[in-house]
Amino acid sequence: MPWSAFSKGSGGATVGFTGIGMAYYAELFFTIQPVLLSLLSSKHKTPRIVYLILKLTSEFVETQISYLNPETFHRIVRFILEVLQIYRNHNMGQISLQASKHLKADEASEKYKDIRALLKLLMTLADRDMVDFSTQNNSSSNYEAAGGQVDVAHAIFMGLEMVFPLLSVELLSFPKLSRQYYDLLGHMCEVYPKNVTTLPAHLFASLADTLDFGLQSNEFQNVAYTLDALYYMVKYHLEDVGRGGVGLGHNAVHGKWEGTVIAHFLKKIMHLLVYEDYQSSLIEQSASALLVLVLGEPATFQSIGTAIIQSQAQNAPYLQSVFNALANSVQSSQLTRASRRKFSRDLEKLVIDIRGITKVA
Repeated sequence: MPWSAFSKGSGGATVGFTGIGMAYYAELFFTIQPVLLSLLSSKHKTPRIVYLILKLTSEFVETQISYLNPETFHRIVRFILEVLQIYRNHNMGQISLQASKHLKADEASEKYKDIRALLKLLMTLADRDMVDFSTQNNSSSNYEAAGGQVDVAHAIFMGLEMVFPLLSVELLSFPKLSRQYYDLLGHMCEVYPKNVTTLPAHLFASLADTLDFGLQSNEFQNVAYTLDALYYMVKYHLEDVGRGGVGLGHNAVHGKWEGTVIAHFLKKIMHLLVYEDYQSSLIEQSASALLVLVLGEPATFQSIGTAIIQSQAQNAPYLQSVFNALANSVQSSQLTRASRRKFSRDLEKLVIDIRGITKVA
């Protein structure tokens, strides 16, 4: 049987089986894992095979995750780690910028499918609802006590270490790939913020660069995912520092940016909201991210406000009062839902007022 036909049939089985059939299919999948690993290693120069193996694995995990006990899930994670190791060893997905430009009009190219399948696999693992074993009584703790470990984060970040270097501006201009990536990034910053903030400096710099690009995406959802990622990342930083930790630590600065990472994103979002043609619907979406950024860099926010007020001398008293209202929202904020809503209302008023004044001027 041709490999592609087998893979497609197996992929259909992951969706079609229920009940006891699902259990039988799980055992079949465990049985063929050595074959899949051997194929991936020997056919690593065949993008179609790489893509089908990643896709099959992703679909299996996605459909089986709610049926697996911790021990079985650990077997899946170990298999995924082996897949990622082979993928990394053979430098799969290494696409030159020149090649990506030539292929820009053909987003369905086989050379990109394996990267998208990899992102989908990582996304499936990152979904906290799918990997939450807390409802399975003591089975998880018993398994861990026996020496097992369900280290989902390790598998995901191993995959991300391979993804980050591949993400050029050209690649992130592909809608399907960029949506998968920013969705994954939003999940990672929410579920594993400590892992994100403690990434090696060169990987965190790559992550920060993609966040910077995401804020200017033409895709509304990508901007929303980026803002969510910033909110959870900086929120963790503030909470960790409040507990006496280091938060972003060595990642608090970016070699190519002036000032801190938090200051950079604070300036960027404020500039986009006030001076660029940023969608009005994104004002509310930006509020939570902007609130934690302001809490992290109050002096930078103060300098931004001063610069805006001084640039509009005729309306300075009014703008000062609006900024004061927003500053009061920040000072009283404890990141509760109510305080975030109040900040969002004050921010919307500030942005609309400044946009109106600058257009008239």
